Amino acid sequence: MRPSHRKLGAALPLLLLALGARIGAGQAYPPAQGPLLAEEPYRTIPTFLLINSVKTAIQTSLDSVNASISREADSTGIQAHVSFSATTYQPAMSVTQYPDKPNENVVRMPFMVTYDVSGIRYHGLPYFSRQIGQSIELVMSCDRWFTNNGQMRVTARADRPYLDGTSFGEDVLNFFIAHTLTDLVDSKLRQSLPGATTAGTDSLGACNRLGVIPGTAPNYTDGSINFKKTFVPVRLPTVYDASVTFQKIKRLPARTIGGAVLYNDVEDVQLRFYANQDLRTAHLENLREGDERDLTMPTVALGPLGGTSSLVLILNIEQLTSLERDTRFSVFTRESNFGNGTQKIIVRKSYWEPPQRLPDGRLTKPLRHDVDAYEITALVSAPQPLLTEGGPAATTAPGVGTRALELSRP
Repeated sequence: MRPSHRKLGAALPLLLLALGARIGAGQAYPPAQGPLLAEEPYRTIPTFLLINSVKTAIQTSLDSVNASISREADSTGIQAHVSFSATTYQPAMSVTQYPDKPNENVVRMPFMVTYDVSGIRYHGLPYFSRQIGQSIELVMSCDRWFTNNGQMRVTARADRPYLDGTSFGEDVLNFFIAHTLTDLVDSKLRQSLPGATTAGTDSLGACNRLGVIPGTAPNYTDGSINFKKTFVPVRLPTVYDASVTFQKIKRLPARTIGGAVLYNDVEDVQLRFYANQDLRTAHLENLREGDERDLTMPTVALGPLGGTSSLVLILNIEQLTSLERDTRFSVFTRESNFGNGTQKIIVRKSYWEPPQRLPDGRLTKPLRHDVDAYEITALVSAPQPLLTEGGPAATTAPGVGTRALELSRP
């Protein structure tokens, strides 16, 4: 790896940490609601097994790549051999960052792979060695942790490979390395990685709690990914039996500074609403400014919400005739009684004001404007437990008394 790439690789974890802190402070993404941390005793996946699986997948793919180069050498006139080295970065808990759907805690393990292309010859003439770089990441998650059927999964994700350094003047050879070879490496790798790049491995066990022991630098081979399935006891006096009903949507006048309508005079939209992890959808046609429509989506029955829970509402409105999608989320905690009552949530549209030329000839920066566009009315039912002189009553469930309930929701 070149010195500049070594510096970038070393700084990558710090950059990601700083970015995560900035994003978290700005509340740009809905908060992660789970899974909770795994406490002992728990099941483990040793990090050395994960690291070895990635390296084995890389080597398997390169064996196929080298065989392809050798097999086609007579027709292409190109000879080369590809080998690799891989740097493992510290596995750590992280948060998925989706602005328009529920987020969750996961464990990420990044790798930086350098492919060395050596022994390059074009019709017998030798050329300098080249390098190809690629980022790979393993993501460990409790898939559907919020149900009674959560499963531990490992998913591999690979970025596109890129050619390191400046290109050769020889167009044929440069095309082979920059395009044919990088595509070949990429396709073979995606076939070999654990779970490929879009799907997880087979189930590794039941899971609704997740944790990580990073291990020791620089290789982190002595760490582990920890998971378990457990039931979280919630005592009746702190339980809220919550539900959410999305009742109405109203299209508000949304215009640019110049008075143009955003986005269309008549809109066909797809609605996607989440109440915590539960999704409701609706399709509306011929929606004009000032129109108000009733929503007939089924009520979301959330069940018990404990004192450390939150209610997260995520509202998405997608224009079916364009790629425009607008989203908004709101978070309600126990301190706000989980938003009990009628909530009106505004979803905004955005547009960019182009640069303007100043009298001295300079251009201003483009400005983003956010305009209120839709008002959604939701009814949140989160009644508090009945109170008695001695404290909250323990009669919300007949015949249960004050015993702890074992809930399937973490």
